[in-house]
Amino acid sequence: MAELEYIRPDSTLNRRFVAPGAEMNTGRYERHRVHIRDARRNEEPLTLDRCGFELIHHESAVTDFRDPANLTDHYLPEIAGLVQRMTGADKVIAFSALVRDVDNPTAGTQPAGTDVHTDYTPRRGLHLARSQLARIGESDFPFRRFEAINLWRALSPGPQNMPLAVCDALSVGHDEGVANTMIRVAELPAPDEIARPLSDEEQLLEASLFSFRPEHRWFYYPDMRADELLVFRLHDSRETGPWRTPHAAFLDTSRTNPVPRVSVEARTVAYFR
Repeated sequence: MAELEYIRPDSTLNRRFVAPGAEMNTGRYERHRVHIRDARRNEEPLTLDRCGFELIHHESAVTDFRDPANLTDHYLPEIAGLVQRMTGADKVIAFSALVRDVDNPTAGTQPAGTDVHTDYTPRRGLHLARSQLARIGESDFPFRRFEAINLWRALSPGPQNMPLAVCDALSVGHDEGVANTMIRVAELPAPDEIARPLSDEEQLLEASLFSFRPEHRWFYYPDMRADELLVFRLHDSRETGPWRTPHAAFLDTSRTNPVPRVSVEARTVAYFR
């Protein structure tokens, strides 16, 4: 059993301010103790198409993940090729690689995301797919479907103090999720600036937060290694089956002498004609 941070059903002002090395959520949250299963011991295979997430073996050619140039020039192309092979997509854009250091966030890293969320609402997912094509000068690329896929790698050895929990996407109702607007700032705002009006562009940067439901089935992979990748679906434009995977970092109190978790995640969009 472990505690996860869910949004309260009565929370109305849901915003996430992201500054270099710091984050602040304005929503009203509540903690719930839930059973987080050891995915390594699950009897049935846990796959991207079955539950929205999958653990795969992958050895990266990158050795220094704290060098931004390595992430941009080497890691993202490596991940794009991997996702294309996994999904059979006609095109994959890998557009973001983020290092998280839960005990020592700095200007180059971020703290762990502890609220139960997915990174995109359906509206933002479509905006993301189109904007990424525009960014690379291919706005006219035709696609009938897209998937936003995250790939998460632990850089610190196990046992990690704050591993990542992923929710079986089929245990999440289609009607669940409320918008949480992400706002990038140079520094965290003062209290009187939190509720300021948002621009049209800012309003498109929405994630989804989830309230507690006992039907949610949670899993994690203990003692993840640097040659493993947790692949999970953030959004599938078909919005059927396991089309989104809520996730959250949690404090694992079951282990002795855990190691502060450092991780790297890469975000991608896979396009299908």
